[in-house]
Amino acid sequence: MIVFKRGNYIGYNKFVVYVDKDEVPQSVMTGSTNWSPTGLCSQTNNIIVLENRQIAERYYDYWHRLLTDDANQSAELRKVNATNSKPISLGRDQGNLKVWFAPNTKRKTKPAENPTTPPDLSEVFELIDSAKSGILFLLFSAGAPSILHHLKALSERRLKANKPLFVRGAVSDTRTAREFATRVYNDSVLTAPNRLITGVGGIRDPFSIWERELERLGHAVIHDKVLVIDPFGRDCAVVTGSHNLGFKASYSNDENLCIIKGNRPIATAFAAHVLDVVNHYNWRYKLLNSASSDRRNQSAFVKLDQTDSWQDKYFPGNFLQSRDLFFFPQVRKKKTR
Repeated sequence: MIVFKRGNYIGYNKFVVYVDKDEVPQSVMTGSTNWSPTGLCSQTNNIIVLENRQIAERYYDYWHRLLTDDANQSAELRKVNATNSKPISLGRDQGNLKVWFAPNTKRKTKPAENPTTPPDLSEVFELIDSAKSGILFLLFSAGAPSILHHLKALSERRLKANKPLFVRGAVSDTRTAREFATRVYNDSVLTAPNRLITGVGGIRDPFSIWERELERLGHAVIHDKVLVIDPFGRDCAVVTGSHNLGFKASYSNDENLCIIKGNRPIATAFAAHVLDVVNHYNWRYKLLNSASSDRRNQSAFVKLDQTDSWQDKYFPGNFLQSRDLFFFPQVRKKKTR
C-alpha cells in the first residue's frame, strides 16, 4: 500500500491492469469512474476496456514506477512521465491510442502566474485547435487553466473568422457555495454558461423522489473527464481517463490520460454520452424554470406559440450551419462558379 504524504496532491488514477498467469499484461480498464457506490450510482462517468497488450504494458510499467516512487513524485518519475510516447495501433482502420501519465511537470505545484503548459495538455490543445466541425466535453471541476479556457479562446477566434464551430458541454463546478452546480454550455461561443443548475431534488416531477434518494449517496454530479473532437469525421479524437483536463492534474496528481484518434465507433459512442448528459441537464433546467413559473401562478410553458415564430431562435447567426457540419461533416456546400 502506498500512503500519500500531506500536500496539495492526490492519487487520482482509476485503472486496473489484467495480467495472465505468467504476469504478462493483457488488457487495462480505465476511465473516470471511482470504484464506489457514489461513482457507480450517483454520478455520470465512463469506463473503457482496452484489450491490447502494448497499452496494458505501458500502464503496468507506470504502476511499477508509482510503486517504486512511494508517493514522492520524484524528478525521475516526472521526467519519464513527460516522455512523448509513440501511438499504439488499435488495429486496421481502427485508429491509434496514445497514453500520458502524470505528474509530468518539473514543478510539483502550478505557479500562480504564467504556468507552463504541461506536455499532455499541449497535445490536447493542439487537437482542440485542429477541430473542423465541433467539440463536445464533460468536465468535473477542472480548475484553471483548463481545456475550457482554451475552448473559449478558440470559439472566439472562429467567430471572428466567420468559421462555424459546434460546441456543447457541461461542467460540475465546486466553486458554488454549499454544493455542486452544473454549468451547461449550449452555445457555439463560450462567453458564459447559458444554463446553471444547482441541485435537482427541488424539481417537482415523477423522478424527484428517486433523485433525492440518489443524493444520499453523495453529490449527484458530472464526474466525467471527456473531450470529443469531430466524432463523425475521419479525423475524430477522444480524450478520456482520470485526468481532469486542467493544469493542476498534470502538475500535482497521479493521473492517466488516453488520446484515441481515428476510431469512429469509440468517438460516436462518447459523443452520444456527452450529448445525453448535456440534454439531460438542459431538460432539468426547463423543469426547474417550469416549477418556478408554477409557484408564480404562471403557465409552465410560457414560450409556446401557435405560429411558426417559436423556430426563430434556431436561425440567427450560424447555428444551423455549425450543427449540420458537426453531424454531417461529409456534406460541404458546392462552390458556385
